[in-house]
Amino acid sequence: MAIFVIQRINKQYRQSFLFIIQDSSREKFIPVLLDNPFAIFTFDQNALAFQVVQSNFNLIPQFNPLNNNQNNLKAFLRCYKLNDMKFEDFLFKRTKEYSINNSMTNQELVLNHQKFANQNVIVRLSEIKVTELTFVIIMDQKSKLIKSQSEKIEQLCTWIQICSKNFSKFLKSQMALTYQAQLNQNKYGRIQIKYIQMINKLSHQTENKLSSCSIQMKMKQIFQFYESSYNIKIKCEYHIEPDYTIITNQQILNKLLFGLMQILVKLNQKYVDFKLQEQSGFLDIFISLNQLTTFNLELKKNNQFRKALKILGPFDQAIFNQENVLVRIYTNMEILSDSQPFNSK
Repeated sequence: MAIFVIQRINKQYRQSFLFIIQDSSREKFIPVLLDNPFAIFTFDQNALAFQVVQSNFNLIPQFNPLNNNQNNLKAFLRCYKLNDMKFEDFLFKRTKEYSINNSMTNQELVLNHQKFANQNVIVRLSEIKVTELTFVIIMDQKSKLIKSQSEKIEQLCTWIQICSKNFSKFLKSQMALTYQAQLNQNKYGRIQIKYIQMINKLSHQTENKLSSCSIQMKMKQIFQFYESSYNIKIKCEYHIEPDYTIITNQQILNKLLFGLMQILVKLNQKYVDFKLQEQSGFLDIFISLNQLTTFNLELKKNNQFRKALKILGPFDQAIFNQENVLVRIYTNMEILSDSQPFNSK
């Protein structure tokens, strides 16, 4: 009889040891298996509060790293609500309603933040009762990300449809204007300028995309458009070689030059003098007209012009004196980019 009792006690010790090993293994493997924020917790009837069994909340960036898992769980349960009920109250109600016949239940819930309506989380909630009712919540961050990306795709598709309709209307109106302008050279030239500006805006080119540009040819083309369309006389002196080229960002250069000409048209300027001259790694564009002060003020107010000039040249403003306005740009932006001390290769 004594031998049987000793054997029974030893068996219980071995089982107790195995349970300890299993609990330890569970604590090690659960965080490895779950890469999302999770918490395993029970309800303490004596303290009337939820108690953490295991959680990784203190390792997740959106939770306070200075708080322990117990405080982070408490904050989470009180910050979110389900159908206008605080999530903590919902779980407390579940402790009263849970039936022993429900050995395990699983459900996916969308929780809304108490203060910020647009901040919701998707959680998977499991309930299981062996000796006591245990809750497991897992924040499904991947589902939230997929849902967010799907919403962005839907918004993008809607935006594309709106743009397509507006672009179609624009092309139809421009076709009508082009037809009406065939007998009026000035109107036809203005439409050409609008087309060029539109194509320049729609074309995608990064600020680092540089290419060779025949500046004399580009200036002549732009001057020709505006002379034929806006009754403006432009004289330009080229103190550079006929085949003179610069290395620059042509899309931004177009914005700069069209911005200059739009201001001249706005001022209803009838006669303008340009002069192009190279100066120690810079191309200087001198502009002379009878409304010089007003022209300089308009350049300062034009943010698009100043933004383009800041990229293409050493200053974000034109240089003003009593005789002319000077717009200075780099002749070779490749040398400029190569000279950056922190430029990553």
